[in-house]
Amino acid sequence: PIGKPAAFQGEVGVVVHDYTQVQHNLERVKPQLAKTKFAVEAQPGSLSVTTPCGRALRVHRHGALPTLHRQGTPYVEFHVPLGTAGGIGAFYREIMGCPVAVARRRAGSEGAVAEVCVGPLQTFWFVETKGARNRPHNNHVAVYATRYQELYKRLSDRDLIMEPHAREQFRFRDIVDPGSGELLLTFEHEVRSLLHGEYRRPLVNRIPTGYPVD
Repeated sequence: PIGKPAAFQGEVGVVVHDYTQVQHNLERVKPQLAKTKFAVEAQPGSLSVTTPCGRALRVHRHGALPTLHRQGTPYVEFHVPLGTAGGIGAFYREIMGCPVAVARRRAGSEGAVAEVCVGPLQTFWFVETKGARNRPHNNHVAVYATRYQELYKRLSDRDLIMEPHAREQFRFRDIVDPGSGELLLTFEHEVRSLLHGEYRRPLVNRIPTGYPVD
C-alpha cells in the first residue's frame, strides 16, 4: 500500500481457523513492526489488533461466533455519530431491503445501535459513539444483491449513484435518512449482481484471468 491510510471509525471482526497459530504469528512480527501503529492485546475470547496503519481488528476463534466458514469476516462495526443509528437502519431496511434491528443501547455503547444483516451470518453494526463524526474515507465493501436492477433504480431516483452500472456492478457512498434525505454516513458500497464474474468464486486468487469480456 502507498499513500496515507484512509481513516476508519470502527472495527472489523474476523474469525480464524487456527487461533493459536494466528496469535503466535502476530507476536512474532512485533519486532519488524515496532515503528508502526501495530499492536496486539489478548482479551477474554479474542485478540484486539491494531494494524500497522492504525485500523482496528478483532480476531475470534472459529466457533466463537456463528459463521458459514472456518475463516472469514462475520461483522464490521462502524462507530457513527449520536442520533444516526435509527436513520441508518431505516436506509438499509427501506432502500437496501436488508433485515434490520435497532436497539436503544447495548453493553458498551453510548447510544443506539443498528444491526443490519448483509449476508448469511454477516452483519454490519452501526454503533452510536460519542465523538464520532461522518468523515468520508475510501474504504469500501463489495456486496451481492438479488434485486440488483430494483436497487439501482431506488438509489438512482435519489441521485445517490456515484459510479453507474457497468459489468454488473455499480457504486454508491451516501447513506441518507429515507424520510428527510439528510446525509448520515459516507461509506462506499460496490454493489454487484449475481451475474458478476466474481460471484461465488473460489476464495483463492483475485481475478486470476481478468474479468470476462462483454
